[in-house]
Amino acid sequence: MQLNIRTMPFQAKGDEVTDDTAAFQQALDLLAHQSGIIEIPEGRYKITAPLNYTGTNSISLQLRGHSSKESRLIWLGPAGQTLFNAHGMNTSTFENVHFEGRNQPLYVLHLQSNQAAGGSGSSNLVFNRCTIEGWSGLGSAGVAVGNTSESFQVSELSFVNCEFGTSTAFINSGACFVFLGNPGNQKDASFWGGSMNGCDYGIDGLINSGRIRVDGVIFSNIKIACIRNGTGTLAITGCQAETNFDNARFVTGVGGSSNNPGCIYLAGNQFNGQSPTGAAVVVDHYGAINLTANQFFMGPTATPMIQTDPTFGSIASLGNVYDQTSPGAVFIDYSQNVITNTSIISSYHDMGRNAGTMSRFPIRGTSGGFVP
Repeated sequence: MQLNIRTMPFQAKGDEVTDDTAAFQQALDLLAHQSGIIEIPEGRYKITAPLNYTGTNSISLQLRGHSSKESRLIWLGPAGQTLFNAHGMNTSTFENVHFEGRNQPLYVLHLQSNQAAGGSGSSNLVFNRCTIEGWSGLGSAGVAVGNTSESFQVSELSFVNCEFGTSTAFINSGACFVFLGNPGNQKDASFWGGSMNGCDYGIDGLINSGRIRVDGVIFSNIKIACIRNGTGTLAITGCQAETNFDNARFVTGVGGSSNNPGCIYLAGNQFNGQSPTGAAVVVDHYGAINLTANQFFMGPTATPMIQTDPTFGSIASLGNVYDQTSPGAVFIDYSQNVITNTSIISSYHDMGRNAGTMSRFPIRGTSGGFVP
């Protein structure tokens, strides 16, 4: 079934004045039991209450905006709510749709399983050339996956040339993308191109136990870390990041021996940290790390940030450029790490320029390990 949100029986106006919430909800309800496409012509559609979609394993949904003009859903409902809730959505696509949280929703999109209500999980969702912007508040996100205290399936998510962004003026600006709840079936996300701007975290995989792939994404004005990784596997390739915020990392993770270590691979990335006063740690991660052909450029900084959570795992650095203009800069800080006889630390064809420290390790005996 192919529906046009501007025609009968929906008759959405897209003039940013008329409330189009009921029109969109009617179309979503109609396609909850059969596969179909919702065509969203050019327009600015006013949404004042959360949109909800509940599907099943055999049903697929497509939301398709105009290919060259703007098809924008604007959240003008109460602050702290969610523009679009998807429950049990499978093999579905969002294409050329702009989601704007003008009244600062907690989540712009919330992708959830419906298994708690006896329905299906959610999987194989593709977002192609979409814009997601305008969330704020403690724990907020552009796209939130799963629910706190649940591990039902929400997996296989792809974001292709999507733009995420919120205002850096918000004290709590959340994450562009976040996994919620317990690790398990909430996993496996990939990001291809696009950008992430103005939030605390770009991608927050804190509870991820699957795979996160990030390729060709541009990060700007990130406050805490471009990517935070949990116990899963993280691969970052061909990305660019620039921030003026103090203590902002390119990659951070879960510290502490109570967590299983994650594993990350960084190749062909460039990170520019230009904070005039903040610390210059670039990688602060719990788990094995492989860095290949990356460039890390840091501006003047006052003092390095000492890592507080123990970091564990082997380190391999090959052909990277570590460039800074401050003697306080530290690129990989393992000073609180417990290095054992089985730890492997290698640096081959790396280059450090100007002042600073490429890697910091514990002094022999202070943390129960040794430095070869």
